[in-house]
Amino acid sequence: MKIVGEVSASVCRMSSNITKIVEHFNKLQEDPETKRNDDLTLGDPKSLRLRDLRGIAPSKVFMDSQLVKDVCTGYSFSGFHLLVQKLPEGQSEVKDNKDTIVFFLQQFHPETWELGKRFEFTTTDDEKLTEFRDRISSATGVKSLSFVGGKGWEGQEILSLPKLKWITPKEETEDETTTEPSYLHNMKVTVKSLYLYDGDLVYFKDNEKVLKDLTDEEKAERKQKDTKIKQGWHSLRWPTSASDKESGLVIKDHSKNVTI
Repeated sequence: MKIVGEVSASVCRMSSNITKIVEHFNKLQEDPETKRNDDLTLGDPKSLRLRDLRGIAPSKVFMDSQLVKDVCTGYSFSGFHLLVQKLPEGQSEVKDNKDTIVFFLQQFHPETWELGKRFEFTTTDDEKLTEFRDRISSATGVKSLSFVGGKGWEGQEILSLPKLKWITPKEETEDETTTEPSYLHNMKVTVKSLYLYDGDLVYFKDNEKVLKDLTDEEKAERKQKDTKIKQGWHSLRWPTSASDKESGLVIKDHSKNVTI
């Protein structure tokens, strides 16, 4: 995920969407009086998205049809920041309705205790867990997989991953009966049971791979690596590089700081 920048709370007073914000920013850059002293560019609005920024975590994705002043409703202006995210080249916005959940997938490799690269994926609460599993399998090539979801964007320490309750959905048969109310049964067999929100992290693993037994020394090294990763996340609370002349629109430049 490429983070371009961060918009401050002052923009919440604007009746704008991402297109209007980019147009306003570009106009400021063209004026010598308001031009920034850095080389930050936002590019084509169609390749950008706005999302809620909670601390260091990119969370709720806002649709292009939403206005900034509307999505800010209910937030304290002083505590609200919008993240400007650059979409992968050639990708258009995938959040086209409020039911779509845009989250991150990351593979855990039990045979090496390593993690793969995070990538975006989408779902809805109504999707069956078996269908969810099959789409992950199709996208990754992992034929037999388990997953665990609802983890915050920062994720879990790798040493704790094998202890989590990994889900391997089973196929439902027509003659399978249940005395549960339908709403409880549906919740258990759909993505709703994962309590997923935009920006959450779902781990998956290949069930055919055997978990490696770590020595005490390897566990200590792994724990040290986890600590460095966590410190790296918290170092992303950058100071602003925006100009005070950008009245009503302050953007922090994170383009050189992080690619996730």
